[in-house]
Amino acid sequence: MTMQKLKSTNFIAKKITLVTTALILLALTACGGAGTTNSEDNAEQNVDNTSQPDTDTTTPPVDTPNTDDTSPPPDTDSSSAFIIESYAPQDGANERSLATEITINFNKPIIASTLSENKFSLSANGTNVAFTFTSENSSAISLAPNALLSPNTTYTVAINNGLMSEDGDEFDASAWSFTTTGNLGATAQSTIDLCMSEDDIDMLDAVNNVRATGYVCASGSKPATTPLIWSCVIAEAADRHSNDMASNNFHSHTGSDGSNHAQRMVEAGFPSNRASGENIAAGYTTVSAAMEAWLSSPTGHCDNIMNANYTDFGSSRVIAPAGTTTYGTYWTQNFGRP
Repeated sequence: MTMQKLKSTNFIAKKITLVTTALILLALTACGGAGTTNSEDNAEQNVDNTSQPDTDTTTPPVDTPNTDDTSPPPDTDSSSAFIIESYAPQDGANERSLATEITINFNKPIIASTLSENKFSLSANGTNVAFTFTSENSSAISLAPNALLSPNTTYTVAINNGLMSEDGDEFDASAWSFTTTGNLGATAQSTIDLCMSEDDIDMLDAVNNVRATGYVCASGSKPATTPLIWSCVIAEAADRHSNDMASNNFHSHTGSDGSNHAQRMVEAGFPSNRASGENIAAGYTTVSAAMEAWLSSPTGHCDNIMNANYTDFGSSRVIAPAGTTTYGTYWTQNFGRP
C-alpha cells in the first residue's frame, strides 16, 4: 500500500489520514496568513497570526537559460556595412519572461529622420502588440510592451526597410521570433534564469492560471486576482522545508528544528512581520496532482492559492530516496507580500 497524507495547522498540528479508493493515503497541509481559520478534516492549516497584510494588492513591477542572447538574427546579413550588433531576446529563444523588453543595438548611429516607431513591429498570431519605443542614443533601441505578454506564445520582432546610418548605409529588413514561458506573471527573466526549474515554472503557471479565472474554494467563491511572481528568497524557504520533511520522514508545518513557515521565510531573507502562508503536501508525484488536492481541500489550501493579498511565491518538490520515507515526495508552497 502506498501511503500519502493531508494536513493543516494553526501552529497546532491536527492530522487525519485519508485513504483513497485505490488504497492510497494522501498527505496535504496548509498554513495561511492572518485571517484564516482551522477546521478538522483531511487537511491541516497553519495560520501565521503575526502577519500584517497590506491593503495594496497590486502586483509589484517587475525568467530558462539562454546560451547566446546577443547574436544577430539568422536573416541579418552580418557582412553588411550596417548591421545589428547585439539584440535580445535571441532568435528561437524559449521560455522568455512575460515582462520581456526587446533591445536592439546597431553597429552605427542612425539618421534621426529615418528612426521612428513605425520602422519596428512586435506581433503574435498576426496581431500587432502595442509597445513603447525608446531610443537611448542613435544606435540603441528598446521596445517595451505596454502590457504583459501572453503565456506560451511565439512573438515576432520585425524591422522594416528605411533605416539609414549616418554614413549613408541602408539597413535591410529583418525579423526574428521568440517564445514566452508559462503564466509566471511579471517574474523577471533574471529570476527565471537564476532560480527556477521546470517544476517551479509548472507550479507557478498552475497557481496563476487558477488565480486568473477565479475558483470556488470550500470557504466560498474566490474572484479572479492578480498573478504572483516568483521569489528566489521564498523558494529557498520552501526548499528548506521540503528537504527537511524528506530527510527526516515527517509531514508537518513545524520543521525538525521547531521552526514555522514565517521563521523559515525570514531566515531566508524575506521581511519580517509580513503576511505569509504555506501549503504542504506529501505523496503526490506531479504538480497537477498536488494542485488538485490543495484546491479540493476543505480548509485553507485553496484560500492561500487565491489570496489576493499575496504577491510573491516560491515552491519546492523533493523526492526522497526510494524506500526511505513514508510518502516519498514532499511539496511546499510559500506565499508572501514583501
